[in-house]
Amino acid sequence: MNTDLDALYEQFEAADYETRCQLFQQAVTHPEMDGELAFAMLDELYEYAAAANERDRFDQLILTLRKNAPAAYDAEAGYMLEWQITNALVDGRFATIPTLIQELAQHAADAPEIVINATDQLAYYDQLAPLATLFNDAWPHIQAADIDEWVIEEFAILATNAIILHYLETAVAPTPTDAALLTQLEQYIEFEASGLAEHMTQITGQAPRAWQNSDFALPKAHRDTEIPEQLEQNLTHLLRAFVHHLRTNEQMPLSRAGLAYWPLAELLFTHSEDLLTSSSYQSKNKQKGPYTRITAAPSPLLPTAKLLDEYLDSLLDPFAPQYYRAAALVSALPAWLRFLADQKLITAAQSSQARQQFASAIRPLREIWEQTAVDPALTASLQAWTA
Repeated sequence: MNTDLDALYEQFEAADYETRCQLFQQAVTHPEMDGELAFAMLDELYEYAAAANERDRFDQLILTLRKNAPAAYDAEAGYMLEWQITNALVDGRFATIPTLIQELAQHAADAPEIVINATDQLAYYDQLAPLATLFNDAWPHIQAADIDEWVIEEFAILATNAIILHYLETAVAPTPTDAALLTQLEQYIEFEASGLAEHMTQITGQAPRAWQNSDFALPKAHRDTEIPEQLEQNLTHLLRAFVHHLRTNEQMPLSRAGLAYWPLAELLFTHSEDLLTSSSYQSKNKQKGPYTRITAAPSPLLPTAKLLDEYLDSLLDPFAPQYYRAAALVSALPAWLRFLADQKLITAAQSSQARQQFASAIRPLREIWEQTAVDPALTASLQAWTA
């Protein structure tokens, strides 16, 4: 770093928020201003600006950087756009979102994790149209990127589901044979007509079913970690029905309900895999005096508090946080317990016990999200757990 910039950054580190803003504006005019320094300064300014409710001022600092040091901006464009998208969503400046995501899509190859995080944000904020656009615009860049194949596959799965949800929200008479829909989907995944029809009927509540606990029973003495196909199909159907329940009975935006599907599905499938290889799944007869007491097997539909805690920790990984998936999950869990009780898949006692156990795992989120002040919507997702 240039000596002048070194000295300026030292002043910046010791300064208050207002002075830091002034020093940043001074730094961007220096001919050797680079992306690394720009990111470091803006990263420190961001939480201050958010806490002071000066997100628009922060965006102006980014525009000043872009005007005066375009190379520095381009070097960190993914992060710059991520900040601006968050600010626009929090402030309700939704009209600016299309331009921002159009630019972000061009950086998908260099910053796929930022693009995926942005899709989570858009889903959480009920921005289905921009969400579908971002997936479509970013897809060619993701395909051409030098990234792991599983990242490309996950992107394709998320994209197809977002496109289906957007279609269901906007089509006058949705049908799985719609040529325009199939054309969009086939660039990601080849769908069989029957599979798409099943997906759409389940997620729109057109395939109601009287569920029994036996539909989710795990085979006894099973030592294979692979979930039986019929159980996987039943869990998927139930989760899609839950998305419909969130939309129609809990007034949750469809895109947020669709976002909650993914972490909840991962949690339940992991829980089922754990039970499959655990002797604790077997119902056990416990002798107590002359009487035999039968202890019920754990429910595959109620993950343990320990597993939830571990899973939330993974979503809050500081190097790759997935805050909006975590928020969608915790905001949906109370509804999940109500849904299971309504379906007579758990008892009122099981629901109450699970809620208490889940609350202990969720409680630390409040402190984390209140400290960062990145987005008040994250803290608001915990509202159902304050009672």
